[in-house]
Amino acid sequence: MKKNLFLLLLVLLPAVLLADATPVKLSKLGRSIFFRSGGATRGAAGTNGGHYTDRFFNGIFTDWTYCNLGGTTELVIPTTGLDENEQDTGVAWFVTEFKVGHRGNSKYSLYYTTEAEPSDILSKGKDPRTWTPIAGASGVQAAGTKTYGVNAVATAVKYVFDTEVNWDTSLAEVEVWGVDPAEQGCQHPSYTDWEEVPGSATCTAFGFKRRKCTVCGETFELDSALPLGHDWVTDLSRPGSSSAFGSGSLACSRCGESIAFNVPLDLTTVGGVALPGVVQFTDLSVSDSNPNGGGTGPDDMIDGDWTYGWGSYWFPSTRNESEYVQYDFGTEIDLTKIEWSVANHAQTLKFYKWDGETEEPLVEIPVVKDNTSNEYQRGSMEFRGISVKGIRLHIADSIGVKYGGSWFVSVSELHPWGTVVGAGKLDVLRTKILLY
Repeated sequence: MKKNLFLLLLVLLPAVLLADATPVKLSKLGRSIFFRSGGATRGAAGTNGGHYTDRFFNGIFTDWTYCNLGGTTELVIPTTGLDENEQDTGVAWFVTEFKVGHRGNSKYSLYYTTEAEPSDILSKGKDPRTWTPIAGASGVQAAGTKTYGVNAVATAVKYVFDTEVNWDTSLAEVEVWGVDPAEQGCQHPSYTDWEEVPGSATCTAFGFKRRKCTVCGETFELDSALPLGHDWVTDLSRPGSSSAFGSGSLACSRCGESIAFNVPLDLTTVGGVALPGVVQFTDLSVSDSNPNGGGTGPDDMIDGDWTYGWGSYWFPSTRNESEYVQYDFGTEIDLTKIEWSVANHAQTLKFYKWDGETEEPLVEIPVVKDNTSNEYQRGSMEFRGISVKGIRLHIADSIGVKYGGSWFVSVSELHPWGTVVGAGKLDVLRTKILLY
């Protein structure tokens, strides 16, 4: 009875008495702990190599950092309060939110704890305290900046590396905000159930669900449904002929986003590596990106470096012909050209049409070693009368490139070009007609 009366009084209090204090950033490099297999370190060099650990706390959410080197598994951030001299008071604060900037190429989960930090924590392989999952932050794989509401008095929060990336960038920033619980007007002791918000997803933005604090009525939101993606509609302005490209454009029927094809475009310029929740016209993906590849990923095939210096090419973890590079386009296009750069030795590039489910042979291109001293060989092929929704490349290579004692297929650059359907050059045979 007394509890119900207390909650009723809170509801009737003037809004000013429930107002929250301004949050303070609690995340700092110097007091955060990086856990690795066999131990932990507080502050710098937490990624087992010192690869710009300070970038996790510099306020920039897009300077992707090399992390999870040598088995880094957790990043624990104390959320006890700071005094006017920014010294730790040891008092658990009310944590409002946890923000993460990520490339989207691996998974992570977020948690909080109410228990005090153990005195021997640095000798542990992981933090032994009991941890509560933060709503909506379990097994996340999403690119960009995400904000998660914590809304609890906590002694620490943690970022857990659910999947490993080795010698590659992934996490950019962790930012945790909180207030002195004595200055927090409402600590949100209970909520309504989460409810999906119909129509909240747009072409490029996640949908969300919503709940309210049953005491003060404050509303909280959480990502749910993936973005809808664009619904591309083709507008052919001028058809292609046997000797010239036509022109046209694509426009989204829902939001009006458009792409002009006054000339054929390098389709990598209107997209990039496929990432969860990122909407783009061109999605690049691969069958396998060698987890021990030393930073050689699919993005190396669209970085404009056509050479074969270290880190300029992609290779998978095998030399099997079943490995592939795949491009998916937002809608069907006329394929006009493919440019590539591969290792300078004998191999066969096998291109296929790809419709999202099946492969259909397109063309096989033999690569013959030339007599130059170049480690790479650059080439291209033009296409007429070929419409595709996507393409795949398989490589038959009995030689391969060497890394760590093994040999792999590889690609330095791969750029498909295209235009709207109907604007490509016609696949016709031009003949000369003599009139007498």
